[in-house]
Amino acid sequence: MKFYLPIFTLLFSLFGVSQNNVIVEKYRNGNVKLEKILHAGKNQIIKMYYKNGQLKNIQYLTKGIVEEYYKNGQLSYRKIQNQELMLEEAYSKEGALIIRLVDNNIEFSSYDNALNDLRGSRPKQEQDNTHNHSHNHGHNHDHGHNHHH
Repeated sequence: MKFYLPIFTLLFSLFGVSQNNVIVEKYRNGNVKLEKILHAGKNQIIKMYYKNGQLKNIQYLTKGIVEEYYKNGQLSYRKIQNQELMLEEAYSKEGALIIRLVDNNIEFSSYDNALNDLRGSRPKQEQDNTHNHSHNHGHNHDHGHNHHH
């Protein structure tokens, strides 16, 4: 036991001398709203939270990483931008990868119109109901299945 005590003391002193400070803002309900982690007086990490306590987004400022989250806790968006790479990824509320852009080129897309859906606009032909045999337009198509109107 005498051998371990000096090593523990040394490790504790190495980690204990850190110059990190944490600034915390809270919602009225007591949950954390914002955390800023500073090292040597500079912002290193910024975390924002939803009122329900779930992480909303986190920015690693010195590493060029931004992550955003849905209220359910799932990752919704990640961006990594540094000298070697620019990566952007968007995820569904269920956690499935929707699209990945590497240096602004689509590397992965779960479906053809992923970019338009992320922007909230879909091509006109996809917004319309393209059901080919609607039965409520004034005349009957007799094509073998009985519909009661």
